[in-house]
Amino acid sequence: MINLFKTPVYESKLSLDLEKIKSKCYEVQKKEKGRQASTRGGWQSQFIEPNLSNKSFLPLYTQILSHMNTYIHLIGATGNVQIDALWININKPGTNNVSHIHTNTFMAGTVYIQTNEQTGNIYFENPNPVGYDWKQKYFNEPKGHMDCNDTWDFVPKNNVMYLFPSWAKHGVNTNMSNIDRISISFNGRLKEA
Repeated sequence: MINLFKTPVYESKLSLDLEKIKSKCYEVQKKEKGRQASTRGGWQSQFIEPNLSNKSFLPLYTQILSHMNTYIHLIGATGNVQIDALWININKPGTNNVSHIHTNTFMAGTVYIQTNEQTGNIYFENPNPVGYDWKQKYFNEPKGHMDCNDTWDFVPKNNVMYLFPSWAKHGVNTNMSNIDRISISFNGRLKEA
């Protein structure tokens, strides 16, 4: 069996002080206007310099870098990883992030700081056209088969990180809860070893 055109998505539990990071996220939001990218109605910070001297985010940086190294090892890539850009997302109830890709970088990721089952699932679009007879007739899995769905979604959990190729088209469903969905997204670059 040869499985062509996979989208390697990596999921890992982190060990961050979420209350401290959440507080820092709201502090940044109060200080700056933010920017409009993939969010619809939410707030995204300007890019935050991934500086290891920034003590507020140091545990976050070190855990991201460690998992980025694991990710490139698992997919068979080589090089030295670095965080290329990092930003905060605060999505109040009723907001979402439309489907998009991350250009000019190797990988992308997000870490969930405050979420629950109603704050909106992260989803990935299948880059291949889907034969609906496959999806509906031949697989008995309740959620469908990962290879045959138009999209595949994950219910985000606090302190969980996802890494994926920058070309993987993804978005986040509407926040249907009564709390803000807070995440920190980032891009990762590979430099030759």
